[in-house]
Amino acid sequence: TTSRQATIFILTPSAAIQVRLGGYHRLNLEPDHSYRLTVVGYNRGRMSLLCRRYLVSGRVQGVGYRVFVQEAAIREKVSGYVRNLVDGRVEIVLSGAGDFVERVEQALRFGPVGARVDRVDVTDHAEKAFEGEFEIRATTRRTGE
Repeated sequence: TTSRQATIFILTPSAAIQVRLGGYHRLNLEPDHSYRLTVVGYNRGRMSLLCRRYLVSGRVQGVGYRVFVQEAAIREKVSGYVRNLVDGRVEIVLSGAGDFVERVEQALRFGPVGARVDRVDVTDHAEKAFEGEFEIRATTRRTGE
């Protein structure tokens, strides 16, 4: 990926301005000041939405794996869910901006201390942006296939 740099000059004589970067970084600007803000390597408008389903095998139940995935997804502003399957695997569905989904994917391939990830099967999922936060769902009776 190539890095792009944009410099934004904001002059505000009368009111505070809030700048939103990437939908979740916020910078509050005070009135009667000038600011120079440099954004490097970020262009959210060009990111595509990804929705993927993961089936993770190994020692991934009873070791805090679901909470680990949830924390990574929340940190990256990715929606979806994680749940244990009765066959010992963990099912994960991630939906969000492509770069963010891929960062969570890298984390789930390692897992928390105590986990052992032997295999990760990835399939594209019907593009559906899940509403709200990433959630931990109850164990399903199906095998996830």
